Amino acid sequence: MGGYGSGRWRLSTKTLTEECLSIDINELNRQSLLQPGLCYSWHWYSIPEEDASILICSCTGRLDLKYTVIVGSITREVNDSVLLSHSTCTYGSRPWFICPGCGTRAGKLYLKNGLFRCRHCHRLVYHSQRQNKISRLLSRIHRIKRKLGGELIVGVSFPCKPKGMHWQTYQKIFLNCKVVEEQVYKAVQETLKLRKLA
Repeated sequence: MGGYGSGRWRLSTKTLTEECLSIDINELNRQSLLQPGLCYSWHWYSIPEEDASILICSCTGRLDLKYTVIVGSITREVNDSVLLSHSTCTYGSRPWFICPGCGTRAGKLYLKNGLFRCRHCHRLVYHSQRQNKISRLLSRIHRIKRKLGGELIVGVSFPCKPKGMHWQTYQKIFLNCKVVEEQVYKAVQETLKLRKLA
């Protein structure tokens, strides 16, 4: 049995998706910003004093991106084009980016090393991929309770049904949360057993 730093317990040194600026095609589509002929600035705000932005021009079948990046002490102007595609779904069609790096479809492109590329091209990982089993389960419980406006503590009484929510929906959420809580307790017991055996 491997110790700390061996096997699957090795901490990932890959950058997190949450650490990168990104553009989400579904968000652009929701705001009707994929229509050909539009040019607009897209902004990210990390703190009030800092503002990062790019110029996006929407053309037929592609988006043109224009932005400035600073790498070390070098300032570089970047002009990049991202092709678009669509897939059919129940309610019409869904837009996708075609990653300029690998040519695969992607819903989001991330900025790293001065270029917007898909998560796989930049070797990015999600925060949840760095979590152990117990942390992932607790995160699921937190997400459920946060939606209902309850306390983010396992074992605390479940939040009351929000006004306007159907009882059937509430009951389904409640049972789902209880199943995940049981999984947390089992995972904790397994971890404690393994520590005793070590």
